[in-house]
Amino acid sequence: MEAAMNHDHNPISRRYFLKYSASAMTVVALGTTPRPGFAFQARRPRFTFVQVNDIHSEAPKRGAATAYAKANEKLRWWVEEMNRGPTPDFVVGVGDMIHGETLDRLPKDMEYFRRAIEPLRCPFYPAMGNHEVVQREGIPEYEAAYRDVFGNDRVNYAFEHGGIVFIMLNNSGAPAAPADVRKARNDWFKAALEEHAARP
Repeated sequence: MEAAMNHDHNPISRRYFLKYSASAMTVVALGTTPRPGFAFQARRPRFTFVQVNDIHSEAPKRGAATAYAKANEKLRWWVEEMNRGPTPDFVVGVGDMIHGETLDRLPKDMEYFRRAIEPLRCPFYPAMGNHEVVQREGIPEYEAAYRDVFGNDRVNYAFEHGGIVFIMLNNSGAPAAPADVRKARNDWFKAALEEHAARP
C-alpha cells in the first residue's frame, strides 16, 4: 500500500490526514465544491465543526479497567486535539459519550465526562444516546443525570450557526421506547423541521 500524499506529493502523517480531511469534508458538507486537485488550504469554509460519538468514557472504578479499552485516555486526547488548533467553531456530541450501563452509574459517568470536556475552547452541543439513559428514553429517573449535567434545554433542541440549523433529536430509546414517548419525540421533530423549513 502506498503512503498517502499531500498536495505537494509528500507523505502525510495520520494527524495531518485527520485534521485536513475533516476540514475538507466540512467544506463539501457546506456546499463549497472544491476543484480537482485542490489544496486543503485553498478555500476557507463558512465554519468548521466536529462530530464525536461513542467515546464510552467512565468514572474510574476501583481495580477495574474501562469497558472500552482506554476510553478515558482517548477522551483526554480528543479534548487536547480539539484545543490544539485550529479550534472548530463547535462540537456536536451525538451519543454514547459515557458507558453508563446501569442507573447507578449514570450520574458518576456523566459527571466524569462533564469535567473531562470543561477545557474545550468551543461550544459543545450534546445529543442523548442510548448509553446516557440505558435505552430508557422518556423515563425521568434515567434521563436525570444527563439533564443535570447539560440542562433540560439540551434534550430535543435546535441551534443555528452560520445560517445553518442543526436539530438535535433524542431518540435514545428507539425502537423500544413506549408509544407515547415515540409520538412526543416525533411530533417535536416534525414541528422543528416545519419551523426551520426556510433554512438549511
